[in-house]
Amino acid sequence: MTSAIGLRERLRDIRVILCMNILTIIYRITGPASLMLQGASIDLAGAAAVLNDCRKQFEDLRSNADLHWEALLQETLNFAKEHDMLCDLSVEGPRKEREDVTKVEKKMNVWMARNAVRWRLSLL
Repeated sequence: MTSAIGLRERLRDIRVILCMNILTIIYRITGPASLMLQGASIDLAGAAAVLNDCRKQFEDLRSNADLHWEALLQETLNFAKEHDMLCDLSVEGPRKEREDVTKVEKKMNVWMARNAVRWRLSLL
């Protein structure tokens, strides 16, 4: 399977479309704020005002979560029907097993021991 075919298959998954719609909502809030914060004329008070506005918008989303979720889900389902996609949100794909924490800790200890020798040598 080529990467283009794999991408096409993933984009036909309603869960991916739902996530993309959620990200669109987030980017509609953070995108303009990011542009304003990168502006040359922004000062600390302006930056605080922009961040407060973002916070208020996210709080509104959270306080009306059920209403926003229903609208978002309906929009996603309509998109899926228009494009002849399967509209089943309950389908779970295979999940990768997480690496054992002790294995990660051992790897970090080995890495730190190797780099500690390098740091010690560079200081001498």
